[in-house]
Amino acid sequence: MTPRRTAQRAGRTRYTGRRCRKHSKAKRFTSNGCCCACSRKANLATENEYQRRKRRADPQWRQKWNKYRAQWMREDRARNSDKYARRDKAWRERNLNKALAASYAYRARKRGQQCTCCTPDDFRAIYYAARLTRKEVDHRRALALGGLHCCKNLQLLTVAQHRRKTVSDNRKIRKLKPLRKLP
Repeated sequence: MTPRRTAQRAGRTRYTGRRCRKHSKAKRFTSNGCCCACSRKANLATENEYQRRKRRADPQWRQKWNKYRAQWMREDRARNSDKYARRDKAWRERNLNKALAASYAYRARKRGQQCTCCTPDDFRAIYYAARLTRKEVDHRRALALGGLHCCKNLQLLTVAQHRRKTVSDNRKIRKLKPLRKLP
Protein backbone atom coordinates (compact mmCIF):
# COMPACT_ATOMS: atom_id res chain seq x y z
CA MET A 1 0.00 0.00 0.00
CA THR A 2 1.31 3.49 -0.90
CA PRO A 3 2.04 6.13 1.77
CA ARG A 4 -0.76 8.26 0.33
CA ARG A 5 -3.41 5.54 0.70
CA THR A 6 -2.17 4.76 4.22
CA ALA A 7 -2.50 8.45 5.20
CA GLN A 8 -5.98 8.65 3.62
CA ARG A 9 -7.19 5.60 5.54
CA ALA A 10 -5.73 7.02 8.76
CA GLY A 11 -7.72 10.24 8.13
CA ARG A 12 -4.70 12.49 7.70
CA THR A 13 -4.63 15.38 5.19
CA ARG A 14 -0.88 15.29 4.57
CA TYR A 15 1.74 12.61 4.14
CA THR A 16 5.45 12.23 3.33
CA GLY A 17 5.82 10.37 0.06
CA ARG A 18 8.00 10.63 -3.00
CA ARG A 19 10.21 13.70 -3.22
CA CYS A 20 9.16 16.86 -5.02
CA ARG A 21 11.53 18.24 -7.70
CA LYS A 22 11.84 21.56 -5.86
CA HIS A 23 11.36 20.64 -2.18
CA SER A 24 13.07 17.51 -0.95
CA LYS A 25 11.39 17.09 2.46
CA ALA A 26 8.05 18.80 1.87
CA LYS A 27 4.86 16.95 2.70
CA ARG A 28 2.14 16.20 0.14
CA PHE A 29 -1.64 16.53 0.27
CA THR A 30 -3.51 13.24 0.54
CA SER A 31 -6.39 14.63 -1.55
CA ASN A 32 -4.42 15.27 -4.76
CA GLY A 33 -0.83 14.15 -4.09
CA CYS A 34 0.64 17.61 -4.77
CA CYS A 35 3.55 19.06 -2.82
CA CYS A 36 2.31 21.35 0.00
CA ALA A 37 5.12 23.92 -0.49
CA CYS A 38 4.55 24.18 -4.26
CA SER A 39 0.77 24.55 -3.78
CA ARG A 40 1.27 27.27 -1.13
CA LYS A 41 3.62 29.16 -3.47
CA ALA A 42 1.16 28.93 -6.37
CA ASN A 43 -1.75 30.11 -4.19
CA LEU A 44 0.24 33.10 -2.91
CA ALA A 45 1.22 34.07 -6.44
CA THR A 46 -2.42 33.89 -7.61
CA GLU A 47 -3.66 35.85 -4.57
CA ASN A 48 -0.95 38.50 -5.00
CA GLU A 49 -1.81 38.92 -8.68
CA TYR A 50 -5.51 39.29 -7.79
CA GLN A 51 -4.67 41.95 -5.17
CA ARG A 52 -2.40 43.79 -7.63
CA ARG A 53 -5.09 43.91 -10.30
CA LYS A 54 -7.69 45.04 -7.78
CA ARG A 55 -5.43 47.88 -6.55
CA ARG A 56 -4.49 49.00 -10.06
CA ALA A 57 -8.15 49.38 -10.94
CA ASP A 58 -8.70 51.74 -7.98
CA PRO A 59 -8.04 55.35 -9.12
CA GLN A 60 -7.20 56.59 -5.60
CA TRP A 61 -4.61 53.88 -5.11
CA ARG A 62 -3.19 54.63 -8.57
CA GLN A 63 -2.89 58.33 -7.76
CA LYS A 64 -1.09 57.60 -4.46
CA TRP A 65 1.21 55.13 -6.19
CA ASN A 66 2.11 57.62 -8.95
CA LYS A 67 2.94 60.30 -6.34
CA TYR A 68 5.07 57.84 -4.36
CA ARG A 69 6.85 56.63 -7.50
CA ALA A 70 7.55 60.19 -8.71
CA GLN A 71 8.96 61.11 -5.30
CA TRP A 72 11.10 57.99 -5.25
CA MET A 73 12.42 58.74 -8.77
CA ARG A 74 13.33 62.32 -7.78
CA GLU A 75 15.20 61.08 -4.70
CA ASP A 76 16.92 58.31 -6.65
CA ARG A 77 17.99 60.77 -9.37
CA ALA A 78 19.39 63.07 -6.66
CA ARG A 79 21.31 60.21 -5.02
CA ASN A 80 22.66 58.76 -8.27
CA SER A 81 22.89 61.82 -10.51
CA ASP A 82 26.05 60.69 -12.32
CA LYS A 83 24.51 57.26 -13.05
CA TYR A 84 21.44 58.89 -14.61
CA ALA A 85 23.60 61.41 -16.50
CA ARG A 86 25.60 58.55 -18.06
CA ARG A 87 22.44 56.64 -18.91
CA ASP A 88 20.76 59.71 -20.46
CA LYS A 89 23.88 60.59 -22.46
CA ALA A 90 24.13 57.04 -23.81
CA TRP A 91 20.44 57.12 -24.79
CA ARG A 92 20.87 60.48 -26.57
CA GLU A 93 23.84 59.14 -28.53
CA ARG A 94 21.87 56.05 -29.59
CA ASN A 95 18.68 58.01 -30.42
CA LEU A 96 19.96 61.34 -31.69
CA ASN A 97 16.99 62.06 -33.95
CA LYS A 98 14.50 61.36 -31.13
CA ALA A 99 16.48 63.53 -28.71
CA LEU A 100 16.63 66.46 -31.13
CA ALA A 101 12.95 66.18 -31.99
CA ALA A 102 12.06 66.05 -28.29
CA SER A 103 14.19 69.10 -27.40
CA TYR A 104 12.69 71.22 -30.17
CA ALA A 105 9.19 70.06 -29.26
CA TYR A 106 9.88 70.99 -25.61
CA ARG A 107 10.98 74.51 -26.62
CA ALA A 108 7.93 74.95 -28.83
CA ARG A 109 5.58 73.73 -26.06
CA LYS A 110 7.22 76.14 -23.65
CA ARG A 111 6.54 79.02 -26.02
CA GLY A 112 3.08 77.75 -26.94
CA GLN A 113 4.12 77.24 -30.57
CA GLN A 114 3.45 73.52 -30.97
CA CYS A 115 1.27 72.67 -33.98
CA THR A 116 -1.57 70.16 -33.77
CA CYS A 117 -1.31 68.74 -37.29
CA CYS A 118 2.00 66.84 -36.87
CA THR A 119 2.75 63.74 -34.83
CA PRO A 120 6.03 62.99 -33.02
CA ASP A 121 6.74 60.31 -35.64
CA ASP A 122 6.65 62.96 -38.39
CA PHE A 123 9.34 64.97 -36.58
CA ARG A 124 11.45 61.88 -35.93
CA ALA A 125 11.33 61.05 -39.64
CA ILE A 126 12.60 64.53 -40.55
CA TYR A 127 15.46 64.37 -38.05
CA TYR A 128 16.30 60.85 -39.21
CA ALA A 129 16.44 62.05 -42.85
CA ALA A 130 18.69 64.92 -41.81
CA ARG A 131 21.04 62.51 -40.11
CA LEU A 132 21.21 60.24 -43.16
CA THR A 133 21.91 63.12 -45.54
CA ARG A 134 24.31 64.83 -43.09
CA LYS A 135 22.26 67.99 -43.05
CA GLU A 136 20.72 70.06 -40.25
CA VAL A 137 17.07 70.78 -39.54
CA ASP A 138 16.09 74.43 -39.47
CA HIS A 139 12.85 76.30 -38.89
CA ARG A 140 12.02 78.37 -41.96
CA ARG A 141 10.56 80.99 -39.68
CA ALA A 142 12.44 80.89 -36.39
CA LEU A 143 10.53 80.08 -33.19
CA ALA A 144 11.82 83.31 -31.67
CA LEU A 145 10.30 85.21 -34.60
CA GLY A 146 6.87 83.62 -34.13
CA GLY A 147 7.23 80.50 -36.30
CA LEU A 148 5.50 77.27 -35.36
CA HIS A 149 7.21 73.97 -34.60
CA CYS A 150 5.52 72.21 -37.50
CA CYS A 151 6.76 69.91 -40.25
CA LYS A 152 5.69 72.52 -42.81
CA ASN A 153 8.00 75.05 -41.14
CA LEU A 154 11.05 72.75 -41.13
CA GLN A 155 13.73 72.49 -43.81
CA LEU A 156 16.99 70.60 -44.29
CA LEU A 157 20.08 72.76 -44.78
CA THR A 158 23.78 72.11 -45.06
CA VAL A 159 25.92 73.21 -42.11
CA ALA A 160 27.15 76.35 -43.95
CA GLN A 161 23.64 77.36 -45.05
CA HIS A 162 22.31 76.78 -41.54
CA ARG A 163 25.01 79.02 -40.02
CA ARG A 164 24.23 81.84 -42.46
CA LYS A 165 20.51 81.58 -41.78
CA THR A 166 21.05 81.48 -38.01
CA VAL A 167 23.17 84.64 -38.18
CA SER A 168 20.46 86.48 -40.14
CA ASP A 169 17.74 85.18 -37.78
CA ASN A 170 19.73 86.36 -34.75
CA ARG A 171 20.04 89.86 -36.31
CA LYS A 172 16.27 90.02 -36.76
CA ILE A 173 15.72 88.81 -33.18
CA ARG A 174 18.10 91.49 -31.81
CA LYS A 175 16.20 94.18 -33.71
CA LEU A 176 12.91 92.97 -32.20
CA LYS A 177 14.14 92.64 -28.60
CA PRO A 178 14.21 96.39 -27.81
CA LEU A 179 10.64 96.63 -29.12
CA ARG A 180 9.48 93.83 -26.82
CA LYS A 181 10.72 95.59 -23.67
CA LEU A 182 8.39 98.53 -24.21
CA PRO A 183 5.10 98.31 -22.25
